[in-house]
Amino acid sequence: MDRGVKILSQSPVWKKKIVVSGHDGAGKTELRSALLKLIKDRYGGEECISVDEDAYQVSLRITWKEGETAKKIDIWEDTENSYSRLKPLIYPYANIVLICLPLDLVRQDPEAGFEIALNRIETARHFTKDDDTYTSLFLVGCRSDLLLQQQSEPARDGGTSVSFIKRYDVRKEARRFTARHWLDGYLECSAVTGEGVSDVFDIILKDLVDQKRRNLHSQKTSCIIT
Repeated sequence: MDRGVKILSQSPVWKKKIVVSGHDGAGKTELRSALLKLIKDRYGGEECISVDEDAYQVSLRITWKEGETAKKIDIWEDTENSYSRLKPLIYPYANIVLICLPLDLVRQDPEAGFEIALNRIETARHFTKDDDTYTSLFLVGCRSDLLLQQQSEPARDGGTSVSFIKRYDVRKEARRFTARHWLDGYLECSAVTGEGVSDVFDIILKDLVDQKRRNLHSQKTSCIIT
């Protein structure tokens, strides 16, 4: 056992669960990797961090030490290829569910993009409705670095016209979607460039350490981070 993990095993443990969901190709795995890199950079690198990933890459456990407390975050990923029998394992007792929205793809086909996001929200709420803990749901606009590229790219065959893509404000619609479906906030980042990842993690961490959970949708207030 390496020195970092040994220290962690002797410390008080703070353990939370995050589920990353959304479109295939939305950047879920990239976001997970970006969060891991951020934690390594912020809390002392490999020496203080233990990473345990299961054989099916369904879950990733990140463990690090902050002060005298060992912190563990289990990050589960729900993909289109996840077996139905795994969903009752993935979602229950999640503290946070991140619904990834690929901004560049949704900008080209908004109706389909938001429909998939809504389906993932309903799935998360279905499998957490009987939990005795509050589950926060955040919409995360991913692949933000690709938005500007669409300004000069021609539409695909049979795709949405370039003029519509240029006019469509996907960020504005994402915020409206967040408010309309009583989500806890809209976040945005690019896992590739790293832009916004720190803001996303800080909001997640703040939500995880908040002990005053709100149990009624009518009591929610959304945060918008872009």
